Amino acid sequence: MQTRNLPVELTKDEIRLRGEELARKHAEWDEVESARKTAQTEAKGKIERIEAESKLLANNIRSGREYRDIEVREVRNDATLSMDLVRQDTGEVIESRPLRTDELQTTIFDISKSKKKNEA
Repeated sequence: MQTRNLPVELTKDEIRLRGEELARKHAEWDEVESARKTAQTEAKGKIERIEAESKLLANNIRSGREYRDIEVREVRNDATLSMDLVRQDTGEVIESRPLRTDELQTTIFDISKSKKKNEA
């Protein structure tokens, strides 16, 4: 006995079942496609981050320096009548500006402390 794959007319119930199966397959395809796009977007972001970090490292190596957060402090310079911004790690003046008018005024003692004592 032989068998062959031949066309057969579908019943209405079979057509309905195939329609439901097609809808499930379409939903499955959407899910996989969405997952692919999400993975692609995540991979692209990771690649861009790695690329940026690599460029920064290469630049640091090439220049022999990198940027770091360094504590700085404003220091009054009466000799030049300026306020200097001084690195706390090296003592280097990195910025200087003229003293403002209110900074030029000097007080012999702190009036705010004596007012608080009098108020108490």
